[in-house]
Amino acid sequence: MPTEARTFSFTWKIGKIAELERKKPHKSPTEYTSEKDGWSATLRIYSLAKSRKRQEFMSVYLSAEPDKNNPNGFRERKNVEFTVLFRSVATNEIVLVKHTPKTHDFLSTTEVFGFENFCRLNAVDEYDDLAIEVRISRPMPELHPYEFVDFLFTLRPVDVRFNVNGQLIGANKEILASRSDYFRSMFTCGLKESQEDPEGVVVHVPNTSEPAFKAMLWFLYTGLLNLESFPGANERDVFHLADMYQLDKLTELLKWEIIWDLTPETAFRCLLEFAHAYPSLKKLVLDYVVGNFDAIRRTDEFAGLMEDHDDIEYFGEVMTEIMRLLNLASN
Repeated sequence: MPTEARTFSFTWKIGKIAELERKKPHKSPTEYTSEKDGWSATLRIYSLAKSRKRQEFMSVYLSAEPDKNNPNGFRERKNVEFTVLFRSVATNEIVLVKHTPKTHDFLSTTEVFGFENFCRLNAVDEYDDLAIEVRISRPMPELHPYEFVDFLFTLRPVDVRFNVNGQLIGANKEILASRSDYFRSMFTCGLKESQEDPEGVVVHVPNTSEPAFKAMLWFLYTGLLNLESFPGANERDVFHLADMYQLDKLTELLKWEIIWDLTPETAFRCLLEFAHAYPSLKKLVLDYVVGNFDAIRRTDEFAGLMEDHDDIEYFGEVMTEIMRLLNLASN
């Protein structure tokens, strides 16, 4: 049963957008995945009259290109999601992010899709060193996950079991060791998490849930992130496991899922209760909180957390860092 789902990204350095020629489309070089799928980004600056004033806007589109080995043919790419990030090259600051609200089919007749009104030009024209980062994912076909879960967790040779809250989850050591340096060390060097019992190796996994652990195993087996197939699994629990087991690719995927889901209502609590413990995630959530602090401090959630701050372990440390960054931003 082949799987189509992949995550792929490419970056296009464009410099100072305000200096680009108007109306003319500006297209990135084509980037190819390992499957020879070709992708490119195109941006265009145009003016529009609004409230008797002419304002400049920017469009951003993603194009699906012909197969690298078959330039005269076009292969369909179904169920594609993509995210566009504008980032400062010098500071790595994320300036703007937009995510497609639904999947899109790239067909031979409609191979271009994107944002007509991505943003006003004045939202980004102060930056001299902008880059566009495009993240593309192709979700797994429906029903396939449930069939494959049964295959993975019941029919594979089981030579290690994980004890998660008293539930034993079987897996294959050779597969896990081939996917993860941490598990390779665990099974070859005898890390303290594992122990022998009459039925083989049992690894005790604290502070997580059975659905989250199965979602992590799914990723190790397939390279795919698909939390929807494991009811009860959430991004934070799986991120915790990915960090604990040093699964950098999974950590990176989940980090951006968490950032994309932030809102002014949820960001401050996320920072206090979760993100502060993980430096790379903490920085991104801090950037969001500082950039949206006016909206955040007007929420009921923020008011409630301020009232309960004596009961929050890291409140003082986090607020000090927020104030420091706000002061830097205002200078």
